[in-house]
Amino acid sequence: MPTTKIPRITIVMPCFNGKKYLEKALEAFCSQDYSNKRLVIVDGKSTDGSHEIITKYAQNNPSVIWDQTSDTGISNAINIGLSYLDESDIFGYLGSDDMLMPDILKTVSFMLNIAPDLDGVYFDCYNYFCDTKKMVYRKCPVTTFSLKNLLKLGTIAGLQNIYIRGQYVLSNKFLETNRYSMDYELYLRLTKSGVENFMYIPQPSSVNFMNGNISTKYAIQGSLETIQAAILHSGYTPELIQRLIRLKLGQIKRSILRKS
Repeated sequence: MPTTKIPRITIVMPCFNGKKYLEKALEAFCSQDYSNKRLVIVDGKSTDGSHEIITKYAQNNPSVIWDQTSDTGISNAINIGLSYLDESDIFGYLGSDDMLMPDILKTVSFMLNIAPDLDGVYFDCYNYFCDTKKMVYRKCPVTTFSLKNLLKLGTIAGLQNIYIRGQYVLSNKFLETNRYSMDYELYLRLTKSGVENFMYIPQPSSVNFMNGNISTKYAIQGSLETIQAAILHSGYTPELIQRLIRLKLGQIKRSILRKS
């Protein structure tokens, strides 16, 4: 019988002072029952003890690589990690506060093996709110992964819950001026170039610890950058103008409440 090809899954993890949940993230990765995996951690600047944790895992797990380049921001850190990616790899991303669900890499490999025409797959996730100790299931919109729907919805899947064939990520890379919406802006460019054959898999691929990370601390800035990315790639549309107005009104309201 012919043997099934086991593609390499290369996951990039930018880290900066992410000690709080880093060990949980690394343990979940190392526990994945999948042989052809690699985690590239880009961290040259942490001062909180993250380096001690990374050292321990990199020394004891050949699938964990530590790149100590001092990056200029999260998008630059991801691009540094992409230097380890081959076109034949499957690209994934994890934050230092993202924990993989069991056997998710097996699922990614299986789906992309049986459907070689797929450009990638994406999943739901769990958000764990650390202050209230509440776990919330975050379901992706059940829709096609297209430029039209990205412009309509704002985004479809978080970067930690999508896996893309390496050739497409290497030919596009991440826009380094983006600090919050680097995934969304990449999706826009991919779909504009015809890379939009993504399959939605209705199961969670990760747990995201929501405790002062970028998505929670800088929600307004992230929303604004997302809208700006959409305008850059499609021009002004009535929907985007309405979203921009709602965001600005929300900013004004929050400012008034803080002063009262």
